Amino acid sequence: MRKLFTLIVLFTLISCEGIQYDGETRLVFQTVVLNSSGQPLPNSHVEISVGNVYSTELISKGLTDKGGKITLVFPAPKNDLGINLRIYNDDASYLQKEILNIRKADFENYKFNYQNDYLLKYDETAPLQLIYNQTSSNKVITKVSINGTYHMDQEFYNYSSDDYFPAGEILLKKNQAFQLKYTVLNLQSQAQTVYTIDLNIGNEPISYTINF
Repeated sequence: MRKLFTLIVLFTLISCEGIQYDGETRLVFQTVVLNSSGQPLPNSHVEISVGNVYSTELISKGLTDKGGKITLVFPAPKNDLGINLRIYNDDASYLQKEILNIRKADFENYKFNYQNDYLLKYDETAPLQLIYNQTSSNKVITKVSINGTYHMDQEFYNYSSDDYFPAGEILLKKNQAFQLKYTVLNLQSQAQTVYTIDLNIGNEPISYTINF
């Protein structure tokens, strides 16, 4: 009985353990928040949180300057925890977004510069429907990305084995050419093949089927 009680106490202490940080190491995050026309969005909110399986903590936040720029400095988490961004504007017509699971390894010389950070309005977008069609049990998709101006409520910067790829609708800025890029892994040979597809969207919804 005493051993069982000790195990319960230890599990409780581990479960309640807060996120630990390296007091001597600082990470630097930089981005420029833009609207769909590429113009800066000043006074946009950027929040950085760090999370593990037990808890998530807001570690830094700030507002973009008149050029839409922001730099945030925060202590590095001791473990390789996911670093998450939340970006939004006080103008509620702009869609807020979250970028999840940035890793410490993504910070080059302790700096991370997030590119193409657009906030879009719903009425200036048209949806892209992605359909996944697995034609071989020996192949899986390991990454899907879009080179263009788009919006997703939540986007994984790094996928994990528990995350799937963009399903349902992705909102794209109307009337643009864009690229759909995806990587297919052959489970037998471990070879990865990257496919890049050139597409266009107008004012109406479109769909695309990824066969793999």
